[in-house]
Amino acid sequence: MATFKRRKNNKKQDLILLRHEALEHYLMNKYNFNYDYAHKIVSKKYDYSIFIKKKVD
Repeated sequence: MATFKRRKNNKKQDLILLRHEALEHYLMNKYNFNYDYAHKIVSKKYDYSIFIKKKVD
């Protein structure tokens, strides 16, 4: 994963992605939320989708 390769030169999207994944994991394990529900909640706080470039054909 590129996030781990960059380490000291982390980009903003790297930190957002890591926080997103960590909180998603926490909610799924602590509260037994399914992935879709946890993802929906986490995306409100750490919205990684704004960093994804959509390719238009």
